[in-house]
Amino acid sequence: MNRRNFSKLAAISSLVGLAPSKIFSSVKSETGLKISLAQWSLNKAIKAGELSGLDFAKKSRSFGIEAIEYVSGLYTTHSNLLEKMSMKKLSKELIKRSNDYGIDNVLIMIDGQGSLASSNNTERLEAIDNHKKWIDFASELGCETLRLNLSGEKNLD
Repeated sequence: MNRRNFSKLAAISSLVGLAPSKIFSSVKSETGLKISLAQWSLNKAIKAGELSGLDFAKKSRSFGIEAIEYVSGLYTTHSNLLEKMSMKKLSKELIKRSNDYGIDNVLIMIDGQGSLASSNNTERLEAIDNHKKWIDFASELGCETLRLNLSGEKNLD
């Protein structure tokens, strides 16, 4: 990327905070592309308790967004939602809310579930089992894409 392209991208990106629904809706109408919003974009509000992970679809719709990307850690490490309800109940509630607002669930980012690339067989198999529940969760939500971190050895020497 050259400096001119970077400057254009930076200028456009800075406008997103000013009027997201206007910017996102104009992008879709001109290009036919559907914009998705990563839940991590609102992680500070979710972590602070200002926005419930359950209200992510509603908040996204207020920006003119039509598709969303979930983050597993915002339902485990940074939220007590999974302490209050099962994954099955959570997925049903998220589906209901995304349907209520006409939002497509497209992706889930799976974090903190272990090292899939560990050379330790026990550790790796445990990580695989930990990821399976989130893969099933993503399937229930209708997500067609997963993003996960392999994690593994820090020192490969």
